[in-house]
Amino acid sequence: MKSFKQWTVKAKLALLVGIFATGFAIFAWVALSTLSTLKVNGPYYQKIVAGKDIIADVLPPPEYVIESYLLSLRMADPANRAELPNLIARSHQLRDEYNERHDYWNSLTLVRDTPMVGHLLDDSYPPAIKFFDIRDNELIPAVQSGNYTRAQQLVRGALKTNYDQHRRGVDQVVKTATLYNKNIETEAADAVNERTLWLTLLGLGLIGPLGIGVGWILGRSISYTLNGTVGALSTTSAQMAATVEQHERTAINQSAAVHETTTTMDELDASFHQTAEMVKTAAETAQQAASAADNGLETVRQTLDGMRSLKVKVGAVAEQIANLSEQTGQIGTITRAVGDLANQTNMLALNAAVEAARAGEHGKGFGVVAAEIRKLADESKRSAERIGALVEEIKRSTDATVMATEAGSKTVDADIQLAEETAYAFNGIVQASNTASEAAQQTLLAVPQQVAAVKQVLVAMESLTRGAKETADGLGQTKESVQYLREATAQLQTLV
Repeated sequence: MKSFKQWTVKAKLALLVGIFATGFAIFAWVALSTLSTLKVNGPYYQKIVAGKDIIADVLPPPEYVIESYLLSLRMADPANRAELPNLIARSHQLRDEYNERHDYWNSLTLVRDTPMVGHLLDDSYPPAIKFFDIRDNELIPAVQSGNYTRAQQLVRGALKTNYDQHRRGVDQVVKTATLYNKNIETEAADAVNERTLWLTLLGLGLIGPLGIGVGWILGRSISYTLNGTVGALSTTSAQMAATVEQHERTAINQSAAVHETTTTMDELDASFHQTAEMVKTAAETAQQAASAADNGLETVRQTLDGMRSLKVKVGAVAEQIANLSEQTGQIGTITRAVGDLANQTNMLALNAAVEAARAGEHGKGFGVVAAEIRKLADESKRSAERIGALVEEIKRSTDATVMATEAGSKTVDADIQLAEETAYAFNGIVQASNTASEAAQQTLLAVPQQVAAVKQVLVAMESLTRGAKETADGLGQTKESVQYLREATAQLQTLV
């Protein structure tokens, strides 16, 4: 199994994206869970509305029998005898409405699980039923028969007693429901605060330090990989610079040797009496030049091999940088997707705020939550924009590095061509030196031919001088190219 340092850049960046995606998924789950709990028609909303409805419903009508009691007072007044049929009909209607509404509240599980149910079913309901029975079975027959004395006794006695008991039960229902609603609202507020705290801790404790820590580790690992490649490139450049300097010194020595040989040939031409000795010296010098030329040719071949190896390495670096540029583009795509998600979250929060405003007083707490979610979405969007700016900066640096690498590759190609030309020139030097050596030997055997041999040597020396000069010029250009490659390597190290 590969160690973490051996992972590819693509795999490390994928790990970083996966960690951030997981953090955002957890964050979104907590936020959606909070919205689901506190949204309109959610659990807390339904509890609060149920408490408000029961308070409104116990007030007249239909759960509160105050209208029925008032009608009873009017029926017991002889002055309202003409309205008696209408009053009786309305009284029966109110009882039907009371029974219908009471059955509705008695059937709701949401209400049966609240503390109001005891006061509603046990304290206010029995006196109300007894009130209706006395009114229907005693009061209405009394007023229908014209016995208003009995009717007055009932409305001020048994009916008022049961009405007062019913009213106390209703008042207790209102007090209990008010306290219950207050507790539900407090519980909803606590839930909002708790979820907000969890979201804050999640953002600070998971997405922030964890993402930064993993990003730092991944960045350091990627930097370690690139530093290794850049280090190898820097070492190769230094070796090439040392080799070029050595070749330059060899070329200078060769130029000096050629100059010395030419001077010797001039002296041989001017002083015929020293021809034999000078020819011997020329033969020895030619042999040294041939040996030096062989060494120079071998060195140039080694330089050529090193440059070809460097070309391969530069190509590998260019390929790695291209992969890094592609992966940086993928990060930019993911960052834009995160920005889009933040925009959508912001829009959802805005819609939630509008719904909270429609809910009025009951939606204030939910409006605060929507505003906080919008702030978090805006912060996520700004973070995504900052990440996009950093990715764009990395992309520009990567593009500049690619251009520098391509220029370095072209320079290496030119250097390889120059090295091949240098090898060809050294080969000519070897051949010329061998020719000079053979001519010197023949001169020693045939003194009469010394003048012609000396002239041939002079011609060969002039050719050797031009070749040495061309070699020195080519090595100078190679030295400048290697220096440029070292500067490009140093710039790449700075970027890493």
